[in-house]
Amino acid sequence: MGVRSSFKYAILTILAAATFGSACQTPQSTSTQTLLPTTFFPSGIAAFVTDVKAIASASSTDGSQKPGHTAAGSASLTVTASGQANVVSNGGSLVALHGSAPFNKVFVSLANAGATVDGFWEVDLPAAMTDQTVLVRFVASLPAANFDLHFQVASAAGVVSQQNVISETVTSDSTTLLPQVTASYSPSPVPFSGGSPCVATGELGCLWEFKVMIQEFNGIAVNAATLNETYTFTSGETLSRSVPIIIGGASTSTVIRTLACEAATVSCVPADELAGGTYTYFVGGTDINGNNFSFTGPTLVLLGR
Repeated sequence: MGVRSSFKYAILTILAAATFGSACQTPQSTSTQTLLPTTFFPSGIAAFVTDVKAIASASSTDGSQKPGHTAAGSASLTVTASGQANVVSNGGSLVALHGSAPFNKVFVSLANAGATVDGFWEVDLPAAMTDQTVLVRFVASLPAANFDLHFQVASAAGVVSQQNVISETVTSDSTTLLPQVTASYSPSPVPFSGGSPCVATGELGCLWEFKVMIQEFNGIAVNAATLNETYTFTSGETLSRSVPIIIGGASTSTVIRTLACEAATVSCVPADELAGGTYTYFVGGTDINGNNFSFTGPTLVLLGR
């Protein structure tokens, strides 16, 4: 009996110690704020974005990926970002930026579930401007259904704007997307061919020959489109044509343009027009979802004789 009493006493002592210990713990928070679980991406913003570049009339400027986070920003410089709300994996988004004052840097960062992801993209522009379009390219498989793109700009004096946010929803429904296209030329500027046979077509008396390249990023083709082009010569004379084209989805479509005399001479063009000029175009049509599509290409310089 003596052993049993000692055993019971030992148990009661342990329970009392446990109760005493719990009474000294910090009380639980009574906050009703919802806790938001977040996911850490070891590769930072690279888990979402593969590239950011500034799109200009004659060329583009590639951005560079940086570690860490951007500055909080000042209210003395503001930026407005306009772009699509729905995006697709392996696609892209063209975002138009407008600053309250000239800027020469663009910053793109990202937040997931309210938490800023490590890293950002910086684009150093060749010149200060108040309006700039940037292309944001996404990875092949976006890791979150929703995320926020944050855009900031910086002036030459180093003033950084506050963030302007576009909330993105990842979709697999192509009918909610619009074609996202950029355009370029090859070569640019275009040299005067001097009347030699055109390389692509073999036409004689070639004056200018070049490629119009239109790249689409969202997989939305434009199968019924018209390229309306205008050659404007330094003399003030113009030449306009319309060409039916197809813009492939998630691919680069190439249209070869030539201007030739169709004879081994350059006499089909007045001497004052041989000084060169510019080439511009406008594309209008309907995409595969039945939406109206329009796009104005950049200006191409035609070098003179």
